[in-house]
Amino acid sequence: MKLKGRPPVQRFFRWGWVTGLLLVTVLVIIGAWRRQSSRPNAAPHQDSEIVHTSAPPVGKPPVIADKASTVSTTGGLDICGLGKVQLDPDDPFAAGRYLRELTSNVRGRWLSAMLNSGDIRARSAGLFLENKLTDSAFARPIADQTRDALVQLAVGAGDPVIYAMAVYACYTYSDPAPTGSCQQITLNTWARLDSDNAVPWLLLAGEAHKSNDLTAEAAAFGQAAKANKVDAYNFSLYAYSESELPNDVTPLERWSLANQMVGIEAATASLHYSPAAKYCSEPAMSDADVRQQCDALAELLVRKGTNLLDLSMGTNIGAAPAGRRAGLPHLKTNATR
Repeated sequence: MKLKGRPPVQRFFRWGWVTGLLLVTVLVIIGAWRRQSSRPNAAPHQDSEIVHTSAPPVGKPPVIADKASTVSTTGGLDICGLGKVQLDPDDPFAAGRYLRELTSNVRGRWLSAMLNSGDIRARSAGLFLENKLTDSAFARPIADQTRDALVQLAVGAGDPVIYAMAVYACYTYSDPAPTGSCQQITLNTWARLDSDNAVPWLLLAGEAHKSNDLTAEAAAFGQAAKANKVDAYNFSLYAYSESELPNDVTPLERWSLANQMVGIEAATASLHYSPAAKYCSEPAMSDADVRQQCDALAELLVRKGTNLLDLSMGTNIGAAPAGRRAGLPHLKTNATR
């Protein structure tokens, strides 16, 4: 994905969460592998059927799945539902690459099912994910034709969920201004379609902040503080598309695909936290009106947030010294942490 010209905070949110999630996954797998390898005289795994993948592309270290009985018990990674797998212990990315290769076929069939789905949200998710569910996930920008199809669905459907996908696909929140079909996609339209959702208002507040328009920033944040829900929607990409998974998907494939999707979700739906953090800085909350708005947003994030990032942001805003008010302690920020 081309990141030249993107503001640093956007690059952080786009890649930081993905990197963290992938590192955690790799560390857990490698840790399990080393613990297994260090056990003397481990009993061989008795799986009778092991999945074999095609040979890896030339130039990549070999990643081999074989029957457990033919693999030395002093090495290898034991993968639930698959058996003993030989990986390069010096390559921290071997396990992740192996699982991507293992799910390549089912991933392609899943994406095809999404793109041909009768469910418009699933079809939109397929368009949004088309360049991300490839072997080079996150590496390529969305194709113009794919983006145009997603924009057409967003404009025609009037569904805030689909419109949000188009906003992220078009980088509507960033400079330079979107071109081509993306000129039809605006944050103002998302806010109009979804006026009770804090997320589009927070993104509008962020745009106003970048333009030094303090009046517009305060107005947008005021709308966010009055909202009754906070949902970036892209954290639900797996939910919109799970129904299109092939019927023959194995538990291991389902887990691996869900894990890949978590990374994509986290990379594309965290942008509204930065405007909230800037507006609700400790110095800014010395103003009584700002403090009241930030208190309301903190409660919304903690009580009605859809994920742990919402909970964390709400707790941090609510715990700021200048943000404490008579009614705020019922958030019990220490207990929430």
